[in-house]
Amino acid sequence: MPAMALVAALALGAAGLSAVRADEETPAELAREFNDPLTAVPQIFVQDAYTPSSFGTEAQSNRVIGRLILPRVPRFSLFPLVQLIRPSMSLVTVPTGRGRGTRTELGDMQLFDLAVLPWPSRETGIYMGVGACTLRDGRAYPVCSTNANLNVRRVLYQENPTEAALIGTLDLNDDIGWQEYRGLKLSVQRRSAGGLSLSGNYTLSRCMGTKTPNTFSQIASGYTNPADPEFDKGYCDQDRRHLASVTVGAETPSIGRGALGVLASRWRASGIVTIQSGSRIDIITGRDNALNGQRNQRVNKVSDDVYAHPRTLTNYFNRAAFAQPDPGTYGNLMRNALTGPNYWSTDLAVTRQIGLASTRNLELRLEAFNLFNTFNWGIPGTELTAGGWQANLNAGTFGRITTQAGAPRIIQLGIKYAF
Repeated sequence: MPAMALVAALALGAAGLSAVRADEETPAELAREFNDPLTAVPQIFVQDAYTPSSFGTEAQSNRVIGRLILPRVPRFSLFPLVQLIRPSMSLVTVPTGRGRGTRTELGDMQLFDLAVLPWPSRETGIYMGVGACTLRDGRAYPVCSTNANLNVRRVLYQENPTEAALIGTLDLNDDIGWQEYRGLKLSVQRRSAGGLSLSGNYTLSRCMGTKTPNTFSQIASGYTNPADPEFDKGYCDQDRRHLASVTVGAETPSIGRGALGVLASRWRASGIVTIQSGSRIDIITGRDNALNGQRNQRVNKVSDDVYAHPRTLTNYFNRAAFAQPDPGTYGNLMRNALTGPNYWSTDLAVTRQIGLASTRNLELRLEAFNLFNTFNWGIPGTELTAGGWQANLNAGTFGRITTQAGAPRIIQLGIKYAF
């Protein structure tokens, strides 16, 4: 085995180590961090090798490797990156010769395996003002911070331009995100011997947390300010303040015999009314105002009157309530601060089962979805693959609703014959 392996990795992987920021933690806090059993993670690997029969032995050779992962952070190291020092040792079982005999002995001693990972925010761009400057590439720029020279302004480039030029996109995935859900659910249910049943549910809830994308990879689309994940604290993508549903069922009694009894008896009707608050919407700038290379930066809120009066299909938001942040700054609007239109719909089903001879029966069924043909407005924004909605202040369609939530009224009639 090699004495040292220097690897540029993208993620901590299965080790699940918790990350710390060296610019915030004291040596005492780091000491407590290292005492956490999740910080020093043991790993065991088993490698089996097949021995060809031509070798004259049926014994199988294998190797067991024990490894301990110990993190080191930039403040206490010579490198500007996170290092995972992994001392390891191995036990090797090998054939002793022909037959089934084996012997077990210490294998090659691997002194340490050093994995180097980018520290959070190490590869974002640094805002260096808008005046003239000369950057580490030796070129003079009339405007020091632009989108065109982003790669030259990245942190690693400032430390070592030659080595940084060989590094592609770096994306650190960690388990530092969080969400907190609080809710109150009320339910009511009533059943009557007369054929009427009623049930209802209402939920009042709130979900808060940091930005938590659901897909990989999130190159340059993670936290707006990677050095401060809490800056992206806001409402969860799935947050709905009010959720309510009411279900009603009724059945007509038997009404004698004859034609009237056949036509009017045993009809069943059930209806569902669904009401819910609008989805959360994140208002983004559509630009890299912070000039750090991160996507989906938020706007400044300059007025509390964020919705248009009245709200229309072509003007749902008040554009004048938002503004682009100054260069090198982040917007002050909370993530997912606004909500889209509310939603409500009523569905109805009416059925009648007619018994025929023996075990045969005929079922008539009438179903209506969105019974009152309610036009529910869509979301004035773009749905993201990773979940959630965004509205781009820099787009000409900002605040414009071009879709319908749900479907228009649908009525269908069915007949089923069972035998």
